[in-house]
Amino acid sequence: MPDPLDIDNLTAMQLGKVLGLESFYPDLNSGKLKSLFPNSGLYFFQRREAVIRQGTASRNLYILLTGKLRVSQKRSKETVELAELDAVTMVGEIALLKPDAIRTANVDTITTAQIFLLVRDDVQRVMEATPDLGKHLVGLARERLAKAHV
Repeated sequence: MPDPLDIDNLTAMQLGKVLGLESFYPDLNSGKLKSLFPNSGLYFFQRREAVIRQGTASRNLYILLTGKLRVSQKRSKETVELAELDAVTMVGEIALLKPDAIRTANVDTITTAQIFLLVRDDVQRVMEATPDLGKHLVGLARERLAKAHV
């Protein structure tokens, strides 16, 4: 994977809003975001680029900040499109809930996209250092997953 993009304070605030971090860090900036999630980063994806592959280990959560994604699933001999996702949304929440899970779908970019890759190890470290924040992030993942299966 290429080097991550620089995150400005506006992007940090946007990520904080998506992750519901406002009550924990009302003045979240790029430096604080990097200290919270040092192994995570913002990446640029080209059009029609693979983000998640079905059958691979579930290790990270992805936050689509710009662009569009397609979620599809290979079933027997056909591929079924499950959803199109617009910015700003999350995908791959299961990574925060079941670290040993296997991805159940493919996610590909439809357009160019900027995606924040939230590494599970960073979330685990946050959960240990700040249990309330860790519980919040896991609760957010559960909520998003429940909505996806309704």
